[in-house]
Amino acid sequence: MEKRKTHCTNKRGDSKNAKYLEGTTSRLNEIHHMNARCNEIGADVESSSGSNNIKLLCGHPNSSEQIVFKVVPGFSVDKQFYNLDSSLHDKHYILRQNHQKRSILTHNKYNFTLKEWLERNTDNWCPIYRKWKVDRPTEETKKLIQCILHAVYDSHSKGIFHGFLHHPENFCIVRNHKKIKLVYLVYDNMKPKTFTNDIRQNDMLAMSNVIFEQILGGRSGKKYPEDLEDLCRLLSDDKSLRNWTVIVDHPSLWHWKIRFNYIERVWMQYRHADKILKEKMNDCLRKFRGYDWKNKIPSNTPLERIFNHNYYRSTPHELFRYIRVVRFHYMDHRIDPQTEADYLEEQFIEHKTTEVCELLLVNLHSMVCQLGIEI
Repeated sequence: MEKRKTHCTNKRGDSKNAKYLEGTTSRLNEIHHMNARCNEIGADVESSSGSNNIKLLCGHPNSSEQIVFKVVPGFSVDKQFYNLDSSLHDKHYILRQNHQKRSILTHNKYNFTLKEWLERNTDNWCPIYRKWKVDRPTEETKKLIQCILHAVYDSHSKGIFHGFLHHPENFCIVRNHKKIKLVYLVYDNMKPKTFTNDIRQNDMLAMSNVIFEQILGGRSGKKYPEDLEDLCRLLSDDKSLRNWTVIVDHPSLWHWKIRFNYIERVWMQYRHADKILKEKMNDCLRKFRGYDWKNKIPSNTPLERIFNHNYYRSTPHELFRYIRVVRFHYMDHRIDPQTEADYLEEQFIEHKTTEVCELLLVNLHSMVCQLGIEI
């Protein structure tokens, strides 16, 4: 069942909307306008949960300070109350505790909270990759984590820091056609848990806790692929605000088809770059961490035959060229369908080339973000 949360957000809406909610008109007009506004946004409560399921997150448009609201069954004519008409229940009124502040009322529908999603999804690792002896999150799990990163980024980019992101009740998930579409943040659970005194960094560490311990199943003894480990490291970095461009669209969370094609798209930008851009890209490539990547090529496979067919030096640029050639020319070489059937699958090729250098995509994406290249 689709649920609804009514909440107020900072720095959204304009002064006209704010005056709309707290004007100087007569009480009769005020109630009329509020009821009209509630009808416009479809403000109601979930039929199975009662008035306590209306959640309000409120704030002054020019302040990050939160305003606490309480939803109470009934109806009031007092100026410090807003009235809600519910199509599913009797009337409710909203008590604004610190009513000297103006706030903007908005409305969001959601399908379930992260807490409810976790109760239904206890194993979030893809069985296809497990067959290939590697841990990769399912596509739904990766989409969920992406949406969480975007929700926190959207808040932080406005200078708003949450402070309670370690509680999965504070993430509301919106689904469209059975696919996760977005996540937004609320303040359902405000029990404190301090990772650090810096509230910005506290949000990042709490988000890391939610992603790697609650969604992905715990850090104890778990060895993740290097690109996922890189995401975890970025969330723990005290320079996290400067790293948002590489965090919010991290390659470890891309669909495998996007990962497969990204190499070619960056390669074409490199091949056709002007002299200045190519030199900048070469500088970035030279700074890639050194890998003994040749020894990671699986022996007696099409990947090794492609390597032996060409001459590749032990440089990041040559690694980039080799992976690109494998992904887009592996069918040019003989593949035995009896013993090498997996190599006929693009997803398997993406997986095996990633194993040669697990951080290649992370480094390429970081270069693209740093140089502002459009891919």
